[in-house]
Amino acid sequence: MTSNSESQGEWYTTDCGRTQFTLPVRYQNLVHIGYGASGTVIRATDTETGKYVAIKKIFHPFRSQMHAKQTYQRLKQLMYLNHPDAQVVQLYNVFTPEKNIDDFQTLYFVLNYVDYDLSRVIKRNVPFTEDQIKYIIYSLLRGLKFIHSAGIFHHELNPSDIGMDKNSNIA
Repeated sequence: MTSNSESQGEWYTTDCGRTQFTLPVRYQNLVHIGYGASGTVIRATDTETGKYVAIKKIFHPFRSQMHAKQTYQRLKQLMYLNHPDAQVVQLYNVFTPEKNIDDFQTLYFVLNYVDYDLSRVIKRNVPFTEDQIKYIIYSLLRGLKFIHSAGIFHHELNPSDIGMDKNSNIA
C-alpha cells in the first residue's frame, strides 16, 4: 500500500461533483458517488489494474484532535481488516498530494468498489429467491464474524452500509 506523494508518480487536479480532487494519474474516469459526514466518494478506473475503485476524500481530517484521532482509528481499522476473502471493505491505497508535512491537510482512501448497496437492491422491488436470501445472510454473518473477531463492532449497521455486486456478493 502506497502512502506518500513521491511514490505515486504524476498528479492531476480535477473537479468531480462539487469537490476538487488531486489524484495520481493512475486514477481516471471519475464519477461522483456520494457525500458523507466525513467526506465525498467517487468511482475511478485504476489504470494499473483496469478495475473500478472507490476513492474517499476525507474532509478536514486534522481540524481538531478528535478528528485526527477518528481518522487514525478508521485507517487503522481498514488496514487491520484488509483481507481479500473477508467480505468487508478493502483498503487498496492511502495517499495525500501534499509533499510537505506542514501542508498535510488532505487524505484519500482508495477502496474496493461495489456496484450497489443493499438499500438500493431492496428498493428496486424485485423479489429475492430463497437461495439469494440465504447467500446474503450467510455473507453478512461471515463479514460480521470477521470484524467482530478483530474486536471491531459496527454500532449502526444499515442496508446502505452493505456493499453488494450484481452477483449478490457482499463486500
